[in-house]
Amino acid sequence: MKIFINNHKKLFIYFAVCFLLLFFIFFLVKQPLLFNYKFSESSILLKLSFTNETKLKEHVKFLSEINRTSENGQKKVINYILDELIKNGIDKKNIEIQKYIINKREYKNIIIHFKESARKRFPISKYIIGWHYDSYWESPGADDNASAIAGLLEISRILNETRLYGGKDIDLVFYSTEEPPFFTTENMGSFQHAKNIKNDDIELVIVLEMIGYFSEKENSQSFPISFLKYIYPTKGNFIAVVSNFSNSLKTRKVKSRFDAFFQKNKIIEIESINAPAIISWIDFSDHRNYWKFDIPAVMITDTAFYRNKNYHTKNDTYEKLDYKKMKEVIDATVTTVLSF
Repeated sequence: MKIFINNHKKLFIYFAVCFLLLFFIFFLVKQPLLFNYKFSESSILLKLSFTNETKLKEHVKFLSEINRTSENGQKKVINYILDELIKNGIDKKNIEIQKYIINKREYKNIIIHFKESARKRFPISKYIIGWHYDSYWESPGADDNASAIAGLLEISRILNETRLYGGKDIDLVFYSTEEPPFFTTENMGSFQHAKNIKNDDIELVIVLEMIGYFSEKENSQSFPISFLKYIYPTKGNFIAVVSNFSNSLKTRKVKSRFDAFFQKNKIIEIESINAPAIISWIDFSDHRNYWKFDIPAVMITDTAFYRNKNYHTKNDTYEKLDYKKMKEVIDATVTTVLSF
């Protein structure tokens, strides 16, 4: 009888340990929010001039009709971006062009610097928001990644009108090369950027990678590992924060800000995942290169090809995107950075 009881105790302890381990993994991976973050009623965040949905669609339509991989196409995109930045009131002295050479061809990252004007009042920390402006071969690339380019242009206008950044310097970066054959190599525009910046004062890098495709259909969302369908929505109607384990606390903080903003209009939800880079897709964008230099970085995404089956095809066109939800994602990004 005593042996029987002891065996049951051991079995109970075994299952208890397994349960706690699984709960810990679930908590670490999914980052569930235990408390709702709320913005102050007096916060400047509630008074911002937010994203223009019509302009988003105009930007995406124009950009998706250009072959953004060809040399001539990239020149058109660069000219368009620079023209729009000037229209948004950005001073030319705050625009930096970072040039680099690949196979005798010149590529250009475009960096816009926003400096905290009340510098004596706050300790200054640095934030970076970035995304790539090239496309995959001859794909229109409306979601991948004209959606994010349009978002960055609107963010530049919002920040220029805001002026006060709560003790932050903010850089917006358009990367010239992300798609194959550059992907995973040191020829990625984000690698060129990351290796040339100091990481001691960088609080966070946010990379936007495909932010415009949503679906209310059941099972429209797939996953890199099948069991994830039991802990995440199977409708592709959410936006995700993605990072590795070492950035878990940053992920949680970003998620809480997005969640607080999304609660205002309740048209989109926020999910998150932290996992090792060996898991397919976790490092499938420009954030991967900041990790290499120990710079904290997260990706904001509609989950790309795990939802949008037009990915890297001629069908990735502007009319398939949801600009109302895209606007929410961009506004939440601004709000997150300013309140971080």
